[in-house]
Amino acid sequence: MKKKAEYIIPVVIILVLIVKSTSDLYGIKNVFSSIKNSTYINNEKEYKQDKLSIVDGKKETYEEVLEREPYSFSIINNNNYKVIYNIYLKEYEELIYLDGCNDRKIELENISYLLNEKKEILKNDEKNNYIIYSGILNSNEKKNFDLRIWINKNTDYNIENKHIHLKVYYDMTKINASLKDVLKTKSNTNKNYYIDTDNSKEIYKVDNEYLYIGLNPNNYIYFNCTNKNLKSCELWRILGIKKVLLSNLKSEYRIKIVRGNFYEEKVKYEEKKFKNNNKIIEKIVTKDNNKYEETYFTILSDDDFKESFYNGFDEKCSTSLKECQKKSFLFKDEDEWITMNNNYYRYISKEGSLVETENNSYNYYRPVVYLKDNINVLGGDGSKNMPYFLEY
Repeated sequence: MKKKAEYIIPVVIILVLIVKSTSDLYGIKNVFSSIKNSTYINNEKEYKQDKLSIVDGKKETYEEVLEREPYSFSIINNNNYKVIYNIYLKEYEELIYLDGCNDRKIELENISYLLNEKKEILKNDEKNNYIIYSGILNSNEKKNFDLRIWINKNTDYNIENKHIHLKVYYDMTKINASLKDVLKTKSNTNKNYYIDTDNSKEIYKVDNEYLYIGLNPNNYIYFNCTNKNLKSCELWRILGIKKVLLSNLKSEYRIKIVRGNFYEEKVKYEEKKFKNNNKIIEKIVTKDNNKYEETYFTILSDDDFKESFYNGFDEKCSTSLKECQKKSFLFKDEDEWITMNNNYYRYISKEGSLVETENNSYNYYRPVVYLKDNINVLGGDGSKNMPYFLEY
């Protein structure tokens, strides 16, 4: 048996949290899409007014709620094109932490809200990532909103000594723009991308390809959904826009994505599989262990790992794990299969090494797919708080 470590690769745990949201929003067709950065509507000073906080254990009737001032905000479309926007109502994590109420938070399912004329319980919006409202704005159009939150006086829920702080976010998307166009629009063309900061967030143009690098870029995407809501989706990561050989034997640039987490069970290399109900995946030609095959999915390669370092892959990584530790969003803390080479099975070990071996053992894996061209994005900004979601 042959086993060798070719180079050391950093390991980082990716913690995935799929948060929730609105009624049948995800079933809406032929709307949304070119995303601006998610915008915090409020700043810290405004939050001192606590109009989006519940801190005193008080319950209210709907009539009492109407008597107090709302939290008011506006959304303006300063673009020269029509957009669709989504408004999110979520926990204000920073303020919750500063206020020390993490262990005594009011659960969101107990909160009611009134947004203009829309009265709703927040738990009904969990299935679509807590999007409480969506709409369309023409170029230079402005829309005003009044928002109130409260705990219904008729509920049996005990809120004594419990707190909650909420925050409003929104995304804004050009109608019918493709995900590829959105990513290109937000791309960074800094030629020194491999010596950029640890805080790299957006995609980088590297020669003719586009790559996400660093520890935690804004490359989250909902994918492989079973229903027309975001709660049914898996959380994946976008690797970039990369060249791939399609089943028609033409090489094209397509968006490449990887499942965020492993499947629960370890498998032998030949036992890898991927179940999906998506019609937006390209059929590609892969070369695995010098054999060509038509398939709808593959797994990560060593190049995928190398290209995702925030500071580039260099010889320091070959001798010291510490030199490259926590520099890529791809690394996990378990042995993970990558593509074969020259009849050797290969995996990234939990210690951070690329291992070649003749032994077909049991390891974890993550499926990788390429998306068909011109798939519209319906919302999100790629952050973990607001992953992109697509039109199926």
